[in-house]
Amino acid sequence: MAGDRSSATEGARTGAQDAPERAAPLLPPSPTAAWCEESALHEGGCGFVRVVGVSPRISKGRFRSLLVSFGSPAAVEAEQGYDAIVSEGVDPLFLLAIFWHESRFGTLGIVAEYGTKNPGNTRSSSTGVGEPVETEKGRFIRYPSWTEGFRDAAHRLVDRRYPYARLGAVTVESIIPLWSPREDGNDPDAYIASVLDFMSQHEEVTTVQGSPAVQWLPAPETNFTRGRGGKRILWVIIHTTEGPFSGSVNWLRNPRSQASAHYVVGRDSPSGPIRVAQLVSEDDTAWTAGNFAVNQASVNVELVGYSRQNPPVDEETLQVAAALVAQICQRHRIPVRRVERSAILSGIPGIAGHVDVPDPDQPQFGGGSGRHTDPGPFFPWGRFLSLVSAGGLPVEDKGAVIQIGPFGAHLGGGFRRFWEERGGLPLFGWPIT
Repeated sequence: MAGDRSSATEGARTGAQDAPERAAPLLPPSPTAAWCEESALHEGGCGFVRVVGVSPRISKGRFRSLLVSFGSPAAVEAEQGYDAIVSEGVDPLFLLAIFWHESRFGTLGIVAEYGTKNPGNTRSSSTGVGEPVETEKGRFIRYPSWTEGFRDAAHRLVDRRYPYARLGAVTVESIIPLWSPREDGNDPDAYIASVLDFMSQHEEVTTVQGSPAVQWLPAPETNFTRGRGGKRILWVIIHTTEGPFSGSVNWLRNPRSQASAHYVVGRDSPSGPIRVAQLVSEDDTAWTAGNFAVNQASVNVELVGYSRQNPPVDEETLQVAAALVAQICQRHRIPVRRVERSAILSGIPGIAGHVDVPDPDQPQFGGGSGRHTDPGPFFPWGRFLSLVSAGGLPVEDKGAVIQIGPFGAHLGGGFRRFWEERGGLPLFGWPIT
């Protein structure tokens, strides 16, 4: 894509586009050692940088201030544009980096000359909004607002009519070769370097509140299930790794383990930095809890710690994990409350420990099929939920209808409130455990 090769991007010629019908090869180049060493995005290793299906790496205020400081005409719609990007599950810092690379935030090239309000310099509209405009460099889309331009740039990354979602391109290194193909005279390696450099400079890394820096270290296809079988995400399940960060991540990425998790949070040594790795997309089912039905309806978070120790997890790991879990709860409208085994059997959403996951064969027992006890008897649930609540969703809309139990039944209104307050309906003999 990325058709406008103005002076802002020095010398690459007009690129062919990511047309919906096209299925370009997915051959991401390897990041250079320099990027890995200098960028917090690659902290602790040289994994690809995931930008679809992740939390924002930049705040709305910082997003706006960058556009304002460079005199971008898009600054007047910065907040709306940010929200449009986030609503598609795309990292706004990534699209800001593309906007900078393509047109210096709309101040150079086709975007400026023709007033296209097109941050990605796209030649097609994935949302159906906008009209084509002919230029000396070919056809581009002119959007009615910057917000619609940002929305379209983000939407095409998740629209299966386009090659990104079809080919599983969710990282900088896999998206850019499709966005700016080498066969059209572009230099995707240089483009990737430019985007990663911009993101490294402007990423907002926080460890207590806001968005933790998340490193994408994908588990192999042998260790998780694509999709969620149509299930809604109801729970966040908390685990302890019983080992240091790197060893735990490596094991969960080893095909022999036949296991995975969505996230791992923690450090390798008491004095080491806190790291957050994502191994499985939240759209997919990680193999973590020892109960496939629960796995299909949960996001599983492994905390570096030891379930028999007191405390099982250090304070900074707890804080970073709480910030991450708050974001997960916001994304999936999961209420911030502890739920135990009986509530999980009743389909009541919330936050649980691995110990609370019913054994699929003998649901009167917890800990999944392996009868695990993590995160352990000393896990500070009150403290953790308070931290999550600071940035989470403490009260769910009681008017909403929820799915309960394993059979697809639904509840809403006053009967739902009764159900949740009583921890399901064990007093009526359901679920039978």
